[in-house]
Amino acid sequence: MKILFDTSSLINLWQAGASFLKKLGASTTVEVAEELQYAIGIYESRQLLEGIEVLQSRKAKPEQRGLSGTDASLLRTAKESESFLASDDKKLLGTARSSRCSCGNTPQLIESLSQKISKAEAIEILEKLKFTYPRKKILESTLQRVRKW
Repeated sequence: MKILFDTSSLINLWQAGASFLKKLGASTTVEVAEELQYAIGIYESRQLLEGIEVLQSRKAKPEQRGLSGTDASLLRTAKESESFLASDDKKLLGTARSSRCSCGNTPQLIESLSQKISKAEAIEILEKLKFTYPRKKILESTLQRVRKW
């Protein structure tokens, strides 16, 4: 599974200390990499993006109105590359789902990685997300399912 990350998901995983991104063959876009520099700083963003492929994004199609330019381009890139779009942006996820793009939020992504990360690592990341992740119900239900792996 190819995974394309948006800014919100990368920041949440960075705050939780997730170190498995390099193992995933993960990617993001140039615009997301630029947003990360503003959000967490140049040094931190370079460390976070180490081992993550940074792609040129595809120009957004007109029907993707309502999304920021970065989000619309990210969605088009995910669809064209047939990648799973990892995002914690409700509007982007809703648009992605209606466009039939494979997508999910950070807890759902972690849950889907049962073949790539250990149960202990998944639980540790989800526990750390409790301090910063805004949607507590989603996080708790995902954590309960992961504990049953």
